[in-house]
Amino acid sequence: MTGQSQFAGVWCPSITPMDNDGSLDLNGLSQHLKRLTEAKIDVILLMGSIGESASFTFEERLHLIRKVRAMSSLKMVANVSSTSQNDVLLMAKEAFKQSDLAALRDIQDQIGTYMSIYAIGEDFVTTIKYGIA
Repeated sequence: MTGQSQFAGVWCPSITPMDNDGSLDLNGLSQHLKRLTEAKIDVILLMGSIGESASFTFEERLHLIRKVRAMSSLKMVANVSSTSQNDVLLMAKEAFKQSDLAALRDIQDQIGTYMSIYAIGEDFVTTIKYGIA
């Protein structure tokens, strides 16, 4: 593949603000995304390693994926990693329903990659390889 990815540029792994009771603080997230937009960030990574995704239920993660697009026009990538293959697929499909929202999954091996592509459908899959040396 040649050319520049639509997800090129400066990526920011976003925090996911929470209320005092541990629930999603969507107002706080909206304000945070506004600041990132003003800072000229190119791509937001939702529910990444600093986004506390493991602290949220499957339903809360789906809710966030559904709500976040209305908060910012930035390109976004949602972490849909889970120990449940079905949860991964449902979150990925929900992310693909949202305009310009991609899905990212932490996959440790080629078999997991193949299974995810097969289950989601090749038409929806763009591989983003990343790593920190």
